[in-house]
Order: sequence, then C-alpha cells, then structure tokens
Amino acid sequence: AVPRVTGSPIIDGNLDDKAWQHASSVITLIDGEKPEESFGYNANNPKFCHDGKTLYVSFKTVFPANYNILMGKSAEEVVSDVWPDEAFELFLEVNGLIYRFGGNVAGGYCASLLPVSSNSMISWKYQSTITTEINDSRIWQGEMAIPFESLGMTSAEGTEIKANFCRTWRGFERLGVASLGGTPDYTDKDHFAVLKMSSDSTAFQETSMGNPNEGTLEQKAQIYSDKDELLKYSVTLRSSGGYVPESLLLDKTIVTKPGGLESIDSNIQIESTSYDRILFELKDVKTSNVFMRQEVPFKIGQDYLNVIPVYGSEKIIVKPRFNLAQKKAGENPLGLEVLSPDGKTLAISGYDAVIRLVDWTSGKFLASCEGHTSAAPS
Repeated sequence: AVPRVTGSPIIDGNLDDKAWQHASSVITLIDGEKPEESFGYNANNPKFCHDGKTLYVSFKTVFPANYNILMGKSAEEVVSDVWPDEAFELFLEVNGLIYRFGGNVAGGYCASLLPVSSNSMISWKYQSTITTEINDSRIWQGEMAIPFESLGMTSAEGTEIKANFCRTWRGFERLGVASLGGTPDYTDKDHFAVLKMSSDSTAFQETSMGNPNEGTLEQKAQIYSDKDELLKYSVTLRSSGGYVPESLLLDKTIVTKPGGLESIDSNIQIESTSYDRILFELKDVKTSNVFMRQEVPFKIGQDYLNVIPVYGSEKIIVKPRFNLAQKKAGENPLGLEVLSPDGKTLAISGYDAVIRLVDWTSGKFLASCEGHTSAAPS
C-alpha cells in the first residue's frame, strides 16, 4: 500500500523530508539475471507515498569506492534516453497505457508514453544528488513527483496502479538489471507489482537489510501509522518447488499508536539450505488488509565464513557460520584458523572461546587469550 502523507516532500534530491520517514518501501529489487543474488545490492529499495494529487517516489543507491559510475548527461543537456547511463526507470500502467519515466546520476531525465515516445506530453519532476562518503563510497539519491492528473487519473485513493521500478547497474563485472518485476525485460507488464493508493498513512519501511545468502536474516524496519492498529509482520522461508514445508522465521505482533513509529529489529539464523524464497508480509490482524507483501529469491552460500574489512582500522571482522557448518560437520569439532598478514603467526580458535597463537613455521605455542562468542575485530 502507498500511504497518504500530510506534508508533501520537496523535490530537491535530498531524502530528509518528514514525508519520506512516513513513506512505504519494498524489501529489495530483484535481479533479473540472477534472482538469487538480489539481496547483494546495497540499499536497493525505493520508497512511495502520495498526497492525493501527486505520486512521490524516491530511491537511494550506495556505490562502492571502486565503482565506475556512468553519469550520463545532465538536465541542462538534451536527454533523449537514460538507458546507456547508470539509471533508474519507472513504469506505470494506468487505464491500459504504460508511462515510462527515467533518470540518471547527472540529473538527466526523460519520459514517454509507450510505445509512442514523447518528452513533452507528461508533466513530472525529478531531482537527484550524489555525495562522497569518508570511505570513498558514493551515495546517489533521487526524488520524483508525478501528478495523478498527468496519468489521466481524476482521483487516486483506493485505486491500484501496476508498476515496475528498475535500476540498471553498469559498473559491475556484469550488467545488473534489478526491478520489482524481477525480469530482464523491464516492460513485461505481467510481472509488474501492484501499488494500492491508500487513504490512510500506515506504512512499512525497511531501513537496513543484510544478505540472507550468508545464513542470517538481519533486518531493521519501521512502521508508521496515524491510528491505533493491531498488525502482524511475518517472514517465511519457502521452497519454489514445494519440496519442504514452509518455515516461519519471524511472526511479530505490532501495536501502533497515532503518530508513532514502531521498530522491527531481526537477527535470525537460517539453518537450512532447502529454501530458495523469503516471503515478507505486513497485514492488519482484524481486517486481513495487506500493507506490504513481497517474495524475494535467495540462496544460502556454500562458504561458512564471512570476512568484513573495517575501514581505516587495519582490522577485519570474522563471522563464522557455525550453525550451518555444524550441520555438515556432524559430530566433528569446528574451529577457525587465521594467518597473520606477515605469514608468521597462526591464530586458532574453537568452541572453548580461547584464541591460541602459534608460530606458523615451527608450530610452537606462543600465547593464548579469551575470545568472543559473537563477532569481534581480529
């Protein structure tokens, strides 16, 4: 559901307006070429809201430090299309017509009514910004405002619009085609998502999401409402082939208060490799009205260790996936060995939470210290 907000956002490319805090979001866009890698994109979930007259859409993309951004032409230049650029595209199907909106990092934009191309017949606004972080990653933010009148709609509340928000990633080794529809063909309307223009303000918004392919569901989200409601948020593991029964990872009851934000903070181990889909759903307990529902493909990786560098500290965070590894190892003991950068010292740890330092060449014991039962810098 797309919530109705009381204060419209200012379209300036900065997502600091209060309206965006009360907007709804999806879980993530789905990779059209490799759906099981959809969670690998960082901050890949657009936001939606409306004020009765205009549909507002925003997005945020985090580019890694070494990512080559194809900026494209700016709004001051003639932009016939944004497809060759690092870009977004938004397709809306209204009354049998498909409207296409697109924008690039430099601020260039275009719009058309498929299949006839025209940049002048559709009234809308797009602004974007790009900033550089201290770790040299870059953040691209974009906002757009599309009047319902320009879509031929006289009213919005209670109506449904089929939509596909798409992001084309051009700086990776392979072309990334991620969208709500989850197919390489962005115009395939059979796979468009359904956006229901709500008359109230209840909204689900994901604020961060880890990669469950690594064996853990790490998710933070918030729910806003302007009234007292009893909601249920659930996360369910599913098998596309139906080979195993569904498994409920999270079943959380949420009581909202007018004007309040309720938080969801999940950190749950996924202990089976038999599932390839995760279903996320938020609904009203009393009416069964669904506010958000999305199923996303995933695949548990075959590696049992996640290593994360800590910027500027000369340290790494080592996160062994002991629960998953133990299922493979059976009764055999599990341990972790880390070799120092100079190749001289080996650190060995196991379930006793003791780290032992050994000379790599001679095998001589050097020292020991108490370890951690959770992730810690190494």
